[in-house]
Amino acid sequence: MLAVALLVAFFIQVGVGDEDLTEGLEFLNQYGYISHTRSGNHDVPTAIRNFQEYFGLPASGKLDDSTIRLMKKPRCGMPDPTGESRKRRYVTRSKWYKTELTYYVQPGLDLPAEQQKEIFAKALQYWADVSKLSFRSVESPSEADIKISFGTYSHNGTNGERICPYPFRGAGGVLAHAYYPRDGRAHFDEDETYTHDTKYGVNLLWVATHEFGHSLGLDHTNVQGAIMYPFYTGYVPDMKLHSDDIAGIQYLYGSNDGTDAGGGGQTPAPPSDCDDRLASSCQPYVEAGYCDAYPSNMKYWCEKSCSKCSILLEAFHRLFTEMLHLALFLPFLVNFVTCEDDQTMALKFLGHYGYISSSRSGNHDVATAIRGFQKFYGLPVNGELDEATVSLMKKPRCGMADPVEEGRRVRRYATNGEWRKNHLTYFVQHGYDLPNDQQTVIFGQAFKFWADVSGMSFSEVMDANSADIKISFGRYSHEGTSVERTCPYPFDGAGGTLAHAYYPSDGRAHFDEDETFTHDTSSGTNLLWVATHEFGHSLGLAHSNVRGAIMYPYYTGYVPNMQLHSDDIAGIQYLYGPNTGGGGGVQTPIPSLAPTTPAPTDSGTCSDRMGCKPYVDADYCRIYPDNMKYWCPKSCFNCNV
Repeated sequence: MLAVALLVAFFIQVGVGDEDLTEGLEFLNQYGYISHTRSGNHDVPTAIRNFQEYFGLPASGKLDDSTIRLMKKPRCGMPDPTGESRKRRYVTRSKWYKTELTYYVQPGLDLPAEQQKEIFAKALQYWADVSKLSFRSVESPSEADIKISFGTYSHNGTNGERICPYPFRGAGGVLAHAYYPRDGRAHFDEDETYTHDTKYGVNLLWVATHEFGHSLGLDHTNVQGAIMYPFYTGYVPDMKLHSDDIAGIQYLYGSNDGTDAGGGGQTPAPPSDCDDRLASSCQPYVEAGYCDAYPSNMKYWCEKSCSKCSILLEAFHRLFTEMLHLALFLPFLVNFVTCEDDQTMALKFLGHYGYISSSRSGNHDVATAIRGFQKFYGLPVNGELDEATVSLMKKPRCGMADPVEEGRRVRRYATNGEWRKNHLTYFVQHGYDLPNDQQTVIFGQAFKFWADVSGMSFSEVMDANSADIKISFGRYSHEGTSVERTCPYPFDGAGGTLAHAYYPSDGRAHFDEDETFTHDTSSGTNLLWVATHEFGHSLGLAHSNVRGAIMYPYYTGYVPNMQLHSDDIAGIQYLYGPNTGGGGGVQTPIPSLAPTTPAPTDSGTCSDRMGCKPYVDADYCRIYPDNMKYWCPKSCFNCNV
């Protein structure tokens, strides 16, 4: 309580306006200064200091004018490097394991298409000129390693891409973003005015060269003048890569003259004589004063130019400490009677599950967010982190967001996209807790729940490349199946997030390997329940606030003879229609979707349209007579309808 009061006093003393505070905290969250892991530091002034130190501002830990001004400048949408990655002067992520890459351009609207293609080729050539990489344009996105496209707000990328989970925000702010290897997506905000060879608008060559640095594995740098500096610096005539950019790309791929500037992190053998290992690349380092600033490093790379002969010693000095956690919208917290750890957990929860919006137009008021959560789950709606609210937030659950946007809670069930076909394939990359064949049976059973009540069917395939739905297990930062890129939503250890699955037509379904998945027992986490829930997301269903529904976000424990709820069935049949081929199962019928009078059967005789015994045993003939007249006229009414 005292800590919260001090933080509130801190922001009042600084005199930060509500809008600046909201945008500042949103910025710290989006760009990695506030961590999404449970173990992160949750002190907001520390997050601000980290940002200030990284960009060479006075490290006051306050949202002062210079800090807010820099935060508001146009920039790349990728996060800044945090934690251990800041030990090196340049920072790298992953890399491509080949040196010839292909790219595809889906042009934007501001410049002629041919001019855009020339600009993108030139941007890639900057990196090719100083590394072993080469690039070739292709005419189809399916053939391309790097897929370049333009879009606004919620955007799709090139033809065939799924919706990008990182929406743009209109002109200004985020200019573009690109995924690290080996994803290859590079998206440019169509709302910007992209130009060439002029100081007006946004220089496409600078932005493209920066984003392609990410596409190749480079992270942001705090070196002003470097291409990988996050903030847009304006049009630069005769633009060149900075020595810091060159050091990073050569660390990953070596130089284009046969020398190796890092070899992926392995130390090369000592030279046979005193010569430069970077050859033509040494001069920018010498001019930038690296011989004196980094004598040990330059003894190895540029011994001739610096007049030094030695071997590589340790890397560059460490810049900053570890980062933080989700944005604290603090003024209202003084009324809370919870401990600081619960407040931190709750704010992270509200951000992760969609109650605090990541878009500028969305909700940023925490009390409103809490009320939204309480209303959705049928708790007393007081806007406070009371015991019941905190207790529910801490329960194990699905990692997908709840349906909080206006309009999506009008229906009892909520949906989020659908497949444009009725037969789907799936691939299983097994976990460790249960025998592989048992897992396969469980996943098949989970799909059958949905197939029995809808127009969908499923079959297992042995190749992830040919599967619509790819099932895998992983821990913390995980990659999914062998054909997937790293998932941007890490797990959090045992408890908390059990699994998550992407909406159509992405198909990824990830289960947290740190959970203890079990079958037919009340101990551990029931894999059948979790899988059936996640496959609901895979098919397009969002979360439901109906307790007892499979699509309820919280894990409810092992349920013998598990059945779909009528709310689940309503959702899946809204997307894909009912199962007209019979079969049934143990699922409940849905009164609102069935006709009130039976349609004649093909044979003209009275017969049931599904396996009716479970429904008859559950007294559905009496509870839902109109519906059962259609589905089970023979079993319920002996055809007397």
